[in-house]
Parts: sequence; C-alpha cells; structure tokens
Amino acid sequence: MKATAIGIVIVLVTIVSPAFAADTKKPKTKFTSVYTDLAKSCEDKFDDSEGGQDIPVVCKGPGGYSVHVDFSACCEHVRVEGKKDIEVEFPAQRFVTAMKRKVEWRLADGKPFAVIFRINKYKGEISLHPEKAGEVLVIKGLAGFPNIDSEVDVNPDSSPNLEARRLADHGYTLQ
Repeated sequence: MKATAIGIVIVLVTIVSPAFAADTKKPKTKFTSVYTDLAKSCEDKFDDSEGGQDIPVVCKGPGGYSVHVDFSACCEHVRVEGKKDIEVEFPAQRFVTAMKRKVEWRLADGKPFAVIFRINKYKGEISLHPEKAGEVLVIKGLAGFPNIDSEVDVNPDSSPNLEARRLADHGYTLQ
C-alpha cells in the first residue's frame, strides 16, 4: 500500500511540476528591427550662416537615439548618440559612402539595444583614393550592452544580415 501511495505522489509531481514551471518562466523577448535611412532621414545640423564648413547631419533614431554624420577632407565619421553621450563610433568611411546606407536598430520588446551598420573595409590607410577590400556589417551594443561588439563579412555566399541580427540578439540574451 505504501509503495502505491508513493507511486501516486511521484506521478502527480511529474505531471504537476511542469505546469508550475511553465507559469514561472520569463516571457520570451520579441526581437525586431527598425531602420534609419541616412539618405532620407537626416537634417543639416547647422544653418547656412556658418558658411565655409562641412555641414554635419543628424538623423533621428528610436528611443531617443540619433545618428550623427560629420565630414572631413575625405571621410565621413558616423556615430550614434544617446540622450547624454556618444554610444557608438564607427570607423571612418570614404566620403559619401555612409550617406547612402541605413542604420539597423535592433529592438528587444520595442527598446533599442544594438545597431548594425554596413561599412567598407580598406587596404591600408584611407586616402583620397583608397583601395576597397570588402564590406562588413558592424554590430555594436548601446547603453548597457558593451558585450555586443562584432563584425560579419559581407559576401554573396552568406546571409550577413541574418548573422548580424543573430549576434546582436545573442548578446542581448547574455545580459
């Protein structure tokens, strides 16, 4: 009789325990993307009264973030800023490359946590006529996600965008 009672308890625990465990699980994070098109979404930072200067541009992003593009003699400098500080700086790009691209913002439950941006890789130093060596997707974490920092080579035989998203999302889950 005792063995039967113990058997019944074991069966009940086996059946009921997973139901309680399912109720205590953390809800699954929903990952999505939104984009800032640098060719369309930006505004000049200075007005015409400051003539003779390269005019930096600012592009609005989600969650209070913005993309800033500054120009030098031969390069564009792209950075993402939060409400107070610079969050991410990308390597310099040959003039007019960045302004033809989009910034992908990775969101977790609607809140931005990482950015993905395609950049050119160059052989040697960037000069007036640099030799392009290829392209990479740079994945950078925003505030609170310093562990997200990767690159994915762009080549026609792969799915670099999917891989970049996977790396960003994986970095989020490690926090």
